[in-house]
Amino acid sequence: MKNRALIAAVSAYYFLICPLANATVAAEPLQVMLQGGPAPELRTLVENHGGTITHDLPIINAVGALLTPAQLEDVLESPLVERHIDDLSASEAPDEKDEKPCDV
Repeated sequence: MKNRALIAAVSAYYFLICPLANATVAAEPLQVMLQGGPAPELRTLVENHGGTITHDLPIINAVGALLTPAQLEDVLESPLVERHIDDLSASEAPDEKDEKPCDV
């Protein structure tokens, strides 16, 4: 009887809790840059898909945005998007030891 309860608890954890944890991780927003069509149109595209604009970059026809991976997939289907960087948050910070102070 105790083994059945243990098996039931482990099964419940594996089939119910683990997928929820993975879904939460997968839904974390990515910091992206989208470039192509006019920045105001890219802004509208991102907002229509539930994303958040972080930067307007009209000089280079681009926007910075927070999008989940699923939202990014949908946005990339638009012909407005010609180029993208899909996760700026993953870049490493420069090593401060190698930086020299500015002499200017």
